[in-house]
Amino acid sequence: MLSTSFGLFAGLVTGIALVAAVIQLVVIAWARQEIRVAADQLIDTGTPAGDDGEVAARVDARLRELRGERERRRTARILRAAIVDARRPRSSNPLVLAGRTVTLTRGAARALVAEKPLATSIATTLAESEADPRAIVAVRNVLFPQPGATVSTEAQERQARAEIARAARLLGIANDGDSARDG
Repeated sequence: MLSTSFGLFAGLVTGIALVAAVIQLVVIAWARQEIRVAADQLIDTGTPAGDDGEVAARVDARLRELRGERERRRTARILRAAIVDARRPRSSNPLVLAGRTVTLTRGAARALVAEKPLATSIATTLAESEADPRAIVAVRNVLFPQPGATVSTEAQERQARAEIARAARLLGIANDGDSARDG
């Protein structure tokens, strides 16, 4: 009887430890995402990191990540998939959503449909050459808008189109959809 009770107690303690470990991992992942978002906002606005060495180090690390080939190609791949997904019917079905690379807002989907040639040029440029980190942040703003106040679909579309145009300018892409680069 004592060994059975001890086994149950050990199992309970192990279960609690596993749950605590999972919670810690979730908190760490959430904190890293928050740091990434904050660094992206500083990069996007061109705001200096200030005198805080830790903040400056995080922003510098994020800049290196955004300038890296892996992040550029990943963003280009997600943008291409989002362009395709934007034309698909909207759905709230989890099985349908699971097959999509990114779940776009209605306004972002409209903007990608309307700006398809320009968005495609952006994806091609990101995949093939070095890019201004602010352009990558602008594309990510379209694909992964930050939660905030609920805005109309029209406002979402205007914002997404502005971000697409800004990314194109930062990449030196002509706004008529040509991929001619300024140089």
